[in-house]
Amino acid sequence: MGLVVQRRVELNGSVEYTVDDPSNEILRNVDEADSEALVLLSGLGAVCDTAFNQVQLPRVIEELRHLAGLTKGESLPIVEAMSLAEQTLGMSHRYLVFVGD
Repeated sequence: MGLVVQRRVELNGSVEYTVDDPSNEILRNVDEADSEALVLLSGLGAVCDTAFNQVQLPRVIEELRHLAGLTKGESLPIVEAMSLAEQTLGMSHRYLVFVGD
């Protein structure tokens, strides 16, 4: 199935938007990158869920930009996840969840 990135509503957990990464490009690129540059994303797992709140989102966006730069913007799941994170930033009661298999 691969990784899925979702924007969820904090109060009821409903999913507002989803980015699919069926071939796990995000995880593969995180594993290949320098873990010091990816402090938060290095904690993603293929079989677990990882949620980021509004306080953490600026750093997540920075790390996704770093990944997008490493792939020269050619990884659609990374670019779409970065876009979703940017859209989610500042939205009340919303968080970004990376859902493993």
